Amino acid sequence: MYKRQGGHYVKRQLALAHVIFNLFVEIGAFFLLLPMLPWAVAAFGLSDPLYSLVAFHSVFNLIGLTVFIPLLRPYSAWIGRRFDGRDVAQPSLLGLPVDVPDAALLATARLLKKMRTDAAVLSLQTFNIKARELQLPTPIIEELQGAETPQLSLENRYQAIKHMESELLAFSMDLQAQPLTPQQVALLSRQGAEARAIVYSSKTLKDIRHNLLSMRESVLPAVKDLYQQHRSHVQRFYQQLLERSTNAQPEVTRAAADEDSLLAMLADNEAQLQATNAAVRDIAARDLITGSELSNMLNVNREMHHAIKSLLTQT
Repeated sequence: MYKRQGGHYVKRQLALAHVIFNLFVEIGAFFLLLPMLPWAVAAFGLSDPLYSLVAFHSVFNLIGLTVFIPLLRPYSAWIGRRFDGRDVAQPSLLGLPVDVPDAALLATARLLKKMRTDAAVLSLQTFNIKARELQLPTPIIEELQGAETPQLSLENRYQAIKHMESELLAFSMDLQAQPLTPQQVALLSRQGAEARAIVYSSKTLKDIRHNLLSMRESVLPAVKDLYQQHRSHVQRFYQQLLERSTNAQPEVTRAAADEDSLLAMLADNEAQLQATNAAVRDIAARDLITGSELSNMLNVNREMHHAIKSLLTQT
């Protein structure tokens, strides 16, 4: 029944937690407190049935809370494993017909949107950034939270994105055999290019995650600061990128605003590369780390730059 309910999975977790708590408290009240009710009513001098009912309800809720407080941490962890987002139906192109190109392109657009969301979550997860840290409209935050799935590793998340790309490309090849308009051909080409950029960006971040972890756990403040620069850049990038999807301006104005925003984000990405390389040169000048560590940090700077640039040039 809970899996058939719509909405964000956190709402279903909350509903399940509420039902289980009330179920146990009600059972305990029925078997333990109900036999004591006449004695309690007489002891407190309650003659009004309504007051007796309110008192009984308040007492067994208080006792229930007292019993549950020591169990709160394991109970929360158990609830957190229910409806963690993996049971939500994912868009799929398997078995869909291609003889109606407009409908087929809508299906590919839905799958590409899912790829964008999962890639954003992978990038944020790499830097331990939660969706709630972004200042975005509630629907976008809930969409990201629905894809966060804490139990899913970066490797498994990347493989899921890669699988969606393979599905999209195979479907696109079948669709290209249909008579398409030039606009439909162009849209299909853009979708394929964006899917490849998403996979490239996701793989790049996945491959440098161990270097990022070493930087985050470094005992050197300068190295930790470099990691924080990358983290802040990723958070700022997705804040701006996802804000573009909520732009409600008229089409011509929106196109101009998107172009300006894209140019600004590309410039910011270039400035980030220059700033992080300068930080590495400063670390090297002070002889704080070895040559191999310097090489790894320069590689992280370059890969971070390429991962974000590939998304900006194809979205």
